[in-house]
Amino acid sequence: SGPSCGDIAGGRARNGEVYPLCKCTKSKHRVFCKGGSVGDRKFNATAVFGSGGGCPRPYCDARPQCDHEVLGALARAKAKYPFCKCESRAHQVLCHGVEIGPRKFNNTDVLAKAAAAECVLPRCGRARRGDRDRAPGGSSEGRSTLLSPQKEIHSSMLEASVCVQFDVDFTALSGGYFPVMISVGLAGKVHRIPSTRCFGWQMELFLQFAVGFSIGDLHFRVTVVAIANLMVTETPLDKARNDLRWDLPFGYDTSVCHTREPFALVSETLKQSFSFVWTHVLTKRYLEHPELLVRQHLDENRAALADFARYHKLLASTNHNFQPWFPTSDETVRQGGGLIKRRSLGSVSVRVRLERTREATWNLEF
Repeated sequence: SGPSCGDIAGGRARNGEVYPLCKCTKSKHRVFCKGGSVGDRKFNATAVFGSGGGCPRPYCDARPQCDHEVLGALARAKAKYPFCKCESRAHQVLCHGVEIGPRKFNNTDVLAKAAAAECVLPRCGRARRGDRDRAPGGSSEGRSTLLSPQKEIHSSMLEASVCVQFDVDFTALSGGYFPVMISVGLAGKVHRIPSTRCFGWQMELFLQFAVGFSIGDLHFRVTVVAIANLMVTETPLDKARNDLRWDLPFGYDTSVCHTREPFALVSETLKQSFSFVWTHVLTKRYLEHPELLVRQHLDENRAALADFARYHKLLASTNHNFQPWFPTSDETVRQGGGLIKRRSLGSVSVRVRLERTREATWNLEF
């Protein structure tokens, strides 16, 4: 069978909705995973399973629970989460058969060590003889080497930069008669974060104007520099899970970005940036938006719109030759089924004035 809301402990399907739209059974519960909240009571299961680089065992509860975070663990009797313990006195916290914590442990520290060891779900157990100092994959590297920070050093960011500058020195061109120099420069940077697969870019445009002058034997230069900076960085959907709601296809990973190449990001953000500058800075076209015009009209005519006397004049009929049909109804309620039986009585009267002195009337009653 396929995935269901029951795959999340304490979760069930929403009324009238289908997977992945789920909710926690109890109203005060929300979704937790790896010691933190990854969703509200109503959540998208696809987003939950893909949060934080992968969530293997999300669950619904009012607060984080030791038994859901570490297999075979329990909450301590006299301490609150994150202080937990293994159910058996002879057990320790293991990852890939390697001990990463004692029987009584702080789950925050255990989860950090598990992430460093690329362990998806730590568990309580007894390390077999020969496995205590054996790393995952059967190598002979010790436990200290496995959990050593040097073992997990990866590139946090890949970056490429370019810089172009043009200088025009009018001092040299004019033979010293016009001591002015103008410089125009453009610096660009594109980066990628491997852990989230997100791209980002930065552009810096600067204009420099320098004027030289002399006072006696002293030479001076006054320089004015104008700099414009634009920086854009992608973030995964997980960063906005508390502010936005979305429907995603099954298996969509919300912990990473899905832009294939950085030039698509550069093109889209430049288009949006220039559009904003044009409509909000260089011109006032944003004030012509229909929504703003309606709001402005309502604000300017607030007093007139609140005057109900003008509506009475509109509702008052000045033509007495037309008599509308006002049906009357006799309703009874059947108490057993809550159904309403309605019997309507009405009349229609139509008058046509042929001349000033003659009038014909047809009446229809039922």
